[in-house]
This record gives sequence, C-alpha cells and structure tokens, in this order.
Amino acid sequence: RQALAFGPSTNAQLRALRVGVVGCGGTGSATAMLLARLGVGHIVLFDEDIVETTNLNRLHGARRADADGMRSKVEVLAREIADFGLGCRVVAVRRWVGDPACRDALKSCDVIFGCTDDNDGRLLLNRLAYFYLIPVIDMGLAIEPHPAGRGVRELSGRATVLAPGGPCLLC
Repeated sequence: RQALAFGPSTNAQLRALRVGVVGCGGTGSATAMLLARLGVGHIVLFDEDIVETTNLNRLHGARRADADGMRSKVEVLAREIADFGLGCRVVAVRRWVGDPACRDALKSCDVIFGCTDDNDGRLLLNRLAYFYLIPVIDMGLAIEPHPAGRGVRELSGRATVLAPGGPCLLC
C-alpha cells in the first residue's frame, strides 16, 4: 500500500485555511483535533458549555481536572491543540453560535463544521451558508441503546454539505 501524502501545495492550502467548529463535544472535539493534525492553520471554536464528568468519555482531550475546574470545552480544546506544537492558531469563542458577538468570527471562516445538537444553532448555520456563501459541513451522530440494556439498538451518522446549489437542512 502506498501512504497518502500531501504535496507542498496542499500543505500550504491547509495552512492558509480558517476553519470554524461549532459545537465542541464528542463530534466537534474529534473534528477540531483532526483538523489541527492535518495542518489547518487557524481554527475557531464555538461552544458555551463547560466540561462535565458525564461527557469525559467522548470529549477529546478533556480530563477529570477540567470537569472539576468547570473549564469550558473551547478552552480545553484550545489547550490540547496548542500542546500538539504544530503551529495551528486557535480562537476559543465561549458563546452560543447565535450570539451576535459570534457573527464576525463566523463570517471570517473559509469553511465551518457544524457539530452541534442544538437545532437553533444548526438552522443558523444553514442560513449562514447560503447568505455568506460559506460551506458548512453539518454532522451528527445518534446512538440509541437497546431497551433491555444490552448493546445498541441503533447507531447512525449523517454528514450534510450546505452550499449554494445543494440541499439545505429544511429542504
């Protein structure tokens, strides 16, 4: 097998990107970590929540001390990405994505990953994609445990690319 290798042109393009990640829980934290490791140069994290012990099992980079210290999810992710030492610049926005204070940061992104379980936030990103012509990749996971407590009844995932000419979340 031949390993996938990015050429100098691809590396420069990734380094030049400004990528937003809305929602920094299980899906968003994994996405942000992978983007940094891929070589994205600038990541903007949006989430108003704090780390809780109940989400330590899925929040990449979070520790018990983060939950005990009531640290924000964006603060924890920013710390972890900085610790990689890869030169990725991170802006942590500890606000709900619909807060007017987020607008300029959102509009400055080249692409946005929507990783929120908040329908109001998801619909705001839907409008943003079409109004400002910023591609949004909306992702979601659903895990339904078996009613008898044995295993998983259903496990599903979804990724929807929101861009002019394509379907929207309401279509």
